[in-house]
Order: sequence, then structure tokens, then C-alpha cells
Amino acid sequence: MLLRTDPKPEATTSSKETASSVNRRSDPEYGNQLTAGQWACAVGRSLYPAYKLAIVPMQISQKYHLAQARALNQSDERNVQVKTATTRLFGMLDLSLVGGEPTFPAEILLDHNSSYDGVAALVDDRQDHGNEHDRASREQLLNRIAAYLDVPLLPSVALSDVASTRALLVPGDTLDVSDDAMVPPDTAILGGVVPAKFIGTKAITHALVDDQAKRPPEWSGLMAEAMGDAALLGYTAFSRTDAARAGRSMLTNGPVRIKDVCGKAGLGQSVVHDAIALDAALALEDPDSLTQCGIVLEANLTDVVTYSVGSVQLGTESISYWGSQNLTTDNAGREVYGGSDLCVVRGGLDALSALDLPASLVRAIACAATFDRAAHLAYPDVRLTRRNYDVIEGLDHAGTWRIGVLEQSWRVGGASGAEIAAFEALRAEPDTQSVRCSTVEVYDIVTPPVGATLYYQGHDPVVGPMTKYAVRLA
Repeated sequence: MLLRTDPKPEATTSSKETASSVNRRSDPEYGNQLTAGQWACAVGRSLYPAYKLAIVPMQISQKYHLAQARALNQSDERNVQVKTATTRLFGMLDLSLVGGEPTFPAEILLDHNSSYDGVAALVDDRQDHGNEHDRASREQLLNRIAAYLDVPLLPSVALSDVASTRALLVPGDTLDVSDDAMVPPDTAILGGVVPAKFIGTKAITHALVDDQAKRPPEWSGLMAEAMGDAALLGYTAFSRTDAARAGRSMLTNGPVRIKDVCGKAGLGQSVVHDAIALDAALALEDPDSLTQCGIVLEANLTDVVTYSVGSVQLGTESISYWGSQNLTTDNAGREVYGGSDLCVVRGGLDALSALDLPASLVRAIACAATFDRAAHLAYPDVRLTRRNYDVIEGLDHAGTWRIGVLEQSWRVGGASGAEIAAFEALRAEPDTQSVRCSTVEVYDIVTPPVGATLYYQGHDPVVGPMTKYAVRLA
């Protein structure tokens, strides 16, 4: 089920992207505190099924914060601050104690309205509408959703007309409502709504380089605090100066991957090995884009596996899944996203806790759940009915195995065809509890397998020949 990419040169070894997650700080005083990976592995097959899924990331975060305070030999006052932050984190997430352990309440469906007038694409003229294959795939996806909900497919709805429709709206990207209030709270959205553009990108995964770093007014430091060591080693910057300082501090530990926070399919990235290359890469960045969206710098990994962990709410139903991503070569010779293989179960993210999974998957799911909870804590105005988290595992420059969250996708995306196929299969088979579904993207004209749903086949004017389909595997 897990598809590992072969080792490649450092500049191209990314399963969608490459990064480093440092689960233990290098300070000698770190002591015997558990890392995220060790703790999840220790819980593993023996204790893990007895816990709710969301317990894992919160205990990881708590252990991290207390260990970090000791490792940095900080003052008693700082220790109190760290403990207070952890306590506040548990309180804001409405956690309760059962048997001395924190448990999360059941996941709440954000969209209870299944009486839609129809399904429609939400058109936001501020966004790029994608290449031909993107638009065709989205049209097919809308058709499948409408058929599943037994409602008509309606004409596209403009952002300015959202308040007057009762359709389930499907935006092409995470919906940014920072400069208008056109999306009422009860609007049915398949995807995500965020109060600022950068919140819907990988920019929120990391902390700023220091307290003096520039940031948007909506920026919240609680995200990195709540993530603990479930996040990757890296920084987010909103200016060239801050990015250069962050990059130089990281280069002492090996190559640094620079990532466009709005990049998709693994594109918009480069790896630098020294300060000269770092400055040259940052010189190409647009200052206005940096100010609005930011840029991410992460340590580069090799020999990587990228897991997908996600949950989708469609009407009153929900599914969750774990899986892996595949790489393919596009018509320009670049390694890019080639599809996803998903194991899907009924229910929310907490339903994954009932699965008997290898330790690496337990860690990946724990990291994804941490990100999901941290994002809601740091940015409580986000509205999500579709979320997908990429979690990477691989070797850092020193040859140490690392795992951590790469980014979120709060929009219909590459795995959405498999998600809808899973909804369809589970409805058709009420007694079936789990299914395996895949999406495949091939930069060529190929014949899909029998039973597959074709999402695109043709010669895209931008990317060339391409075939995209979804299929149930088991």
C-alpha cells in the first residue's frame, strides 16, 4: 500500500515536496523525553486502540513543550509559561479527563444541511482557474457529487451571489474571505473558508524566525506552539530579510528547501546548499507576494514516503482515510504528483483509531490530527468540510529518519476523485466498513482500467497529453 520513492539527488527527492521534521532537539539536556515518533510507536499496537486518536498529538505536544523548556535551560518563569500555554491549549479545545487522560469530544459535522437545491462551482475571479485538465476534472467531480446527493448540477455561482443560493458550493481553492463578507456562516461549502489567504497555505505550518520577524496582522503564534514536534523543522517568512536569516540558520545543518506556499503538485520549490544560492533564490521572489502569502524554508529530506491523512464531510455523512501519494514524471521531465492511494473508513478522523496500523502510520495520523486541532485553535474562524494533510517520512542530511506534516489541503484536490469513489462504494455496500480507492494521473494517453471513472483524457495546451482517473481497488 505504501509506495516509497527511490532515492534521488537532493534537489529532486520530493514526494510532492521534501522536508524535515525534527522530533528531538539536539540539546544534550533533552534527556529521556520521548520524541513524537518514539511516543506514538510506544503506544502503537498495544495501547493505541484504547485511546482516542486525538489524545496522541496533544500528549506529544505536551511532552515536547516541557522537554523543550528543560533542554533550553530556561528559567522557572518560562517553564510556568510553557505549562500555562499547554493548559490553555487543552482548555480551548474543550478537552475532558477520563481516567487521567485527555479525550476529545466527538468530531462535529460542520455542514448539517443535506437539503441542497443543487451543486455548483463557486467562481472566485481572484483565483487562477487552472489548466484545461484541472477544469475538466473539476467538472466531472461536480457531476459525481451532484449524482451522489441526488440533486441537479447548477450553473456556476459568483462569489458576489453566494448569499442568495442554497446550493452546495465547491470552490476551486480554499476560499479567502479577508477582503469581503460575502459568505454567510450557513453557506454550504465543500472545502475550506479562511479569514486570510496565507491561512489556507503551508505558511501556517511553521513559526517565524524570531519575535522581530514581519507577519500579517492575522498571524497567530499559537499554531506553532500547539504543533510541537509534529511540525517539520523549518520557518515561514514574510520578507526576504527574514527568509535570509531563517535560511542561514538552517544551512548549518544541511541543504534547505525553499517552497512557494501556493505551489501545487510539488512545483514552485528549489533546494539551496549555501548562502549564495539562498540569496539568489530569494531575489526572485516578489516582495508583494511575500508580504501577503509568505514563503517556507525547510530542511531537505531524501528517500521519502508521503502519507495522506484526511477527512471529508458531505451533507450529513463523513469519511476519513489514510494513504500514500505517488510520483510521476510530467511532459517536461519533472517529478510531480501522480495520484493517491487511500484506505477509507466511515466517520471522522477519530475513526482511524480503530484501525490496526503500522507504527509509521500511527505517527503520521497523529501528526495530521495535531495539525487539524492546532489550526482550529490558532485560527478559530476557519470552516472546513474537506481536509487533507500531507505527512512526510524520510532521511535528513545527517541520515536520521524524520516524520512530520508538510502541508494542508482544504479544498477539493488530487485525491478528491478517490474520496467520492469511496462515498459511492460505502453507500452501495452498507455493511462494508472500509474501502480502498485511488486516483491516477499519467502524462500520456492511456486506457483506464475497467470500472474506473475518467476525469480527463486529452492534450492539455499547457502540460501536454494527460490521463486522469479514479478507481476502487478493494
